[in-house]
Amino acid sequence: MKNALYLIFLTFLAISCSVDEKSNREKFDNKIENVVVESNEKSAEISDCVFDTNTYKFTTEPIRKYNSQLKFQWDGHNAIVPLEAGDTLILSIGGCNHFGYSAIYKTDGEKFKDSTFLVEKAKWLAQTFFNNGFDKNYVKYISDGKFQLDSDNSSKIQKNYFITDTTMQENEIYEGFRFIKEGNRTEIGIYGYIN
Repeated sequence: MKNALYLIFLTFLAISCSVDEKSNREKFDNKIENVVVESNEKSAEISDCVFDTNTYKFTTEPIRKYNSQLKFQWDGHNAIVPLEAGDTLILSIGGCNHFGYSAIYKTDGEKFKDSTFLVEKAKWLAQTFFNNGFDKNYVKYISDGKFQLDSDNSSKIQKNYFITDTTMQENEIYEGFRFIKEGNRTEIGIYGYIN
């Protein structure tokens, strides 16, 4: 009798395990299908992009070219790069419908008073970290003095400059550069994108 009960118990256990296994297998298969569908939907979205969206690759390459030993971390699509003397670089290159360039250099607040330093550092950012003509063109525009203070959008703690050159290609947008005094830090930013 004990053997019969034991045999019934094992049969019940085997059936319940196979039902659970079948149920778990179906759940797993459904999850895999959902992931594949989501992945295909994302692939379709990405394929609609005009540009390669690998911001990390495009941002990492110029940092490594500048100094292969630099350590940095990511904050979204921005690489945060600690530099010498407590300065910081925030760099982002890439995009989907617009291929953008954004470089921000944070340094000592007292440097906000030194306009030559600020303009030279903006030029250095473009020359060192941009490409596809934005490096050479920004250097040329700045060196030739083809920029102007945007007095409508400037103040004692923020100065915005726009590029005045009229020979730019239609799909290259040079958004100019800006200097901001924020607390005991000065921020130098330069921006552009391909449309």
